[in-house]
Amino acid sequence: MFRDMRPRSRALIAATTLGLIAAPLTFAQTATANPAGDGLVITEAYLNGGSAGATYSHKFVEIYNPTSDPINLTGRSVQYRSATGTGTASTAVALTGTVAAHDYYVLRGGFNGTEGANGIAVPNVDQVSSLQPSGSAGSIFLADGTSAINPVASAASVVDLLGYGTTNASEGAATTAASLTTSLQRQKVADVENKDTDVNSADFSSLAPTPGSGYVAPPAPDEFEGTIAEIQGTGTASPHEGDIATTRGVVTAAYPTGGFSGFYIQ
Repeated sequence: MFRDMRPRSRALIAATTLGLIAAPLTFAQTATANPAGDGLVITEAYLNGGSAGATYSHKFVEIYNPTSDPINLTGRSVQYRSATGTGTASTAVALTGTVAAHDYYVLRGGFNGTEGANGIAVPNVDQVSSLQPSGSAGSIFLADGTSAINPVASAASVVDLLGYGTTNASEGAATTAASLTTSLQRQKVADVENKDTDVNSADFSSLAPTPGSGYVAPPAPDEFEGTIAEIQGTGTASPHEGDIATTRGVVTAAYPTGGFSGFYIQ
């Protein structure tokens, strides 16, 4: 039995059947916005690792590759500048390795308190560093080059930037700070996952941390047109499971109530 399939209808075959504190600085001539989803973006930052009550023992920054090809990180860096900094970043961590297509890269940073005293180990770590961003306010950015830069004066070298709290450098309005048990995570914007609109307050939310295991967009379903027999197949599951199927037929029985919520088509 097929659900919601009228003659010449389309249905997804189911598995069972088928600046300043008040006005943060923004970047003119920026290279940070990536609405096309064709370059690296910062997708998560957990900033209170190691504190009493923290989920994880260390801080981390997660980078996502939204493209269909691997991206080599050689020659790039993750940098941090304090909320009130006016010059170059205080820390620049040269990255190593490659980010696979549609995959995440986790850079583990430093910790608060005594190492290992609070929180569990960060999973899916790709690189370990001493990056020590503040938990309340600051600017974390991914840059072309490995030397510390000023993210405002050298905006063209900034691949992506996350400003949070009362920082004086952010993409649009800064997002709020996270907590001991939440991280700053890039969210769906206008139905696009990991969208970069150049407004940190719109792009990021505070959620339970998920290092290296965030959302990966599934491939678009294939479209198929055929007979009911071809759609249903001969096994226990449709050979076109997950596809969008189009068929023609005659409705022989309808069950709008009683738990079936569908009809038979012949």
